[in-house]
Amino acid sequence: MKNIDASTSSVEEHKKESEEEGVLLVTEKDLKGGNIDTNAKVTAFDALVAVCHVAYKNLKKEKRDEKQKKDAILPGEEEKPSCGLGPLLADLPLKVRERIASMEGKDVELVVEKQLYRTDMNDTNSRLSIPVRQVIAKKFLKDEEKRALADGDCLKVKILEPSLEMVSDMNLKQWNMFKEKGNVSSSYVFITHWNSLRRRNHLRLFDRIQVWSFRVENDLYFALVKVDGEGGEQGNCSSGSNAGASQAGVAGHGGNGSASNNSRLSIPS
Repeated sequence: MKNIDASTSSVEEHKKESEEEGVLLVTEKDLKGGNIDTNAKVTAFDALVAVCHVAYKNLKKEKRDEKQKKDAILPGEEEKPSCGLGPLLADLPLKVRERIASMEGKDVELVVEKQLYRTDMNDTNSRLSIPVRQVIAKKFLKDEEKRALADGDCLKVKILEPSLEMVSDMNLKQWNMFKEKGNVSSSYVFITHWNSLRRRNHLRLFDRIQVWSFRVENDLYFALVKVDGEGGEQGNCSSGSNAGASQAGVAGHGGNGSASNNSRLSIPS
């Protein structure tokens, strides 16, 4: 939980980024909404108690809203295919589909669509973070791949870049953030060479991207597609090693490996 000064112009932006990362933020607006007098002279301890009280109320509301959304889902609705030959495949640009076809890719699925936030563009973080709760394709990973990630291992994958000219080696990991009452917020994180990839493809703050998964034989690939702004709409995907970017079309190899501490693209639950 963090306390952000609402006088800054980027309060809502920070709040949205933090929600994606599974972090609860409390703003001055939240305090006023909780009937807290922000102009009152109080001790630091009293201020902390007030912030914790509002944060707890917000968390309860968030849990209640999530439960209502789940209850509203019709039986079997979550099992509908998100891609493959389904309607969402039409959203994949033709050039990307043709590029994947040239690699003999199959089982194409939309994993997530999101904006790039400051945490994704930070050189130190060197990652793209995707909350698991935002993942559209629930079965893009095989059971053994899910188990490996849950055990703390990483999967060697490849990503077809937006330029469609390069296939980059990446490691896919799962990060877990433990919250109160035993709840866990998880993210898939693609690490290794993420900073180089985003610079090479001119990805910018607040660009909207899509991450698609597909298989080449049994190997897991991903395609990174920029859906608006300059730089085109392309994808990137595959399973491979930490060796960096290689020429597109090179087949990947699935499996477990060690992750770099820096470059990473991440996906939370």
